[in-house]
Amino acid sequence: MIIERISASSCASTGMCSKRKSEPDKFGFGSGKKKLKTESGGKRSFGVGESLMQGLKAQAQVQADLSREVLASRAAELQLRNENEDRHFMLRMREIDLKAKELRHKQIIEEARLMSSMSFDKADVMEYIRDELSKIQ
Repeated sequence: MIIERISASSCASTGMCSKRKSEPDKFGFGSGKKKLKTESGGKRSFGVGESLMQGLKAQAQVQADLSREVLASRAAELQLRNENEDRHFMLRMREIDLKAKELRHKQIIEEARLMSSMSFDKADVMEYIRDELSKIQ
């Protein structure tokens, strides 16, 4: 009996003894308990398995939401890329159209010079230029 009292008093003074079995440790586990119980609004306690299932369901929901957001983002990215490609295509078509008009304009000027060198009347040459330029516009 003396040994028990000495060991109990030395444990209390040194703090090296384990806690009583009825007291929970710092993680909330009691030595006699088999389930970790958490209080949810004071109405119902959940077991570890139920808490784990709820956590997995919440994680699955978050992952599903994330997947939807990623897909929406990729769809928006593809749409933007298509719009940019369409814009570049239209710009390229406009450049080609302007280049064709420029070449036709040069051709009309050359034809007018040729007509002038062949002694066509100046009024006829100007009329030809006006007619051909109106076709380009």
